[in-house]
Amino acid sequence: LHEDSTGRVWMGTAAHGAFVWSAGVPAARALQLPGLPELGDLSVSHIHELRPGVLWLATLGRGVVVVEPGPAPGVDGALQARWQPLRHRPGWPLGLGDDTVRAILRDRSGLVWLATDSGVNIHDATQTALRTVLGLPGVTGAERVEISAILQAGDGRLWLGTQKQGVAVLDAAGGKTTHLRPDRQRPDSSLPEDIVLALVEGLQGEVWIATKRGLYRARADGSGLQRVTLAGRHPSAAIWALLRQGM
Repeated sequence: LHEDSTGRVWMGTAAHGAFVWSAGVPAARALQLPGLPELGDLSVSHIHELRPGVLWLATLGRGVVVVEPGPAPGVDGALQARWQPLRHRPGWPLGLGDDTVRAILRDRSGLVWLATDSGVNIHDATQTALRTVLGLPGVTGAERVEISAILQAGDGRLWLGTQKQGVAVLDAAGGKTTHLRPDRQRPDSSLPEDIVLALVEGLQGEVWIATKRGLYRARADGSGLQRVTLAGRHPSAAIWALLRQGM
């Protein structure tokens, strides 16, 4: 879900594209893009407004769809919009590193981070090129790291969740990396070898980590974590999303 600068609420779905709801409209309307009829079958994993009136829709398999919506729905009730693709181009070093994009974050400096199945892309909104980082410092033996979630904490640290290699925590200066690695022998104090689905900062600066095999709470500096048990749920049950109340 994403609320844009005009108050419209955008909804990405697992297999039916994107929908948009506006105040005063009884139901959400499907987003339709001329020349992209398959949008209705796409998995939209994340939505981010790069600047007022320009939204980036991350998809699983079709890169990023850059959308400039019109002011009102068309005659059939569907929202019309101009769009352009942002896709992976083999051999092109300044493009998207992979067409599977799972999350988008704009940090405090204005850089846009895109989590892909081939590392992270870093985009300066004042430029047109993208920089791809295939591996991560501190993640040994990983020339290609599948990034699944991104968070910038209040202290400036950048948390990068991966699909099977835990979480990398980059300090604000970008010089030091802490790595919360999976360890099957310590299931209560280390992450599982499975996808990190969401990251959110808690009230005391701690970071909550949702995975496909349980919920974890990490120290603000990334020096350690503990598994969190929830009443009525198995400790290894999947946690698909997180939201801090009041955010």
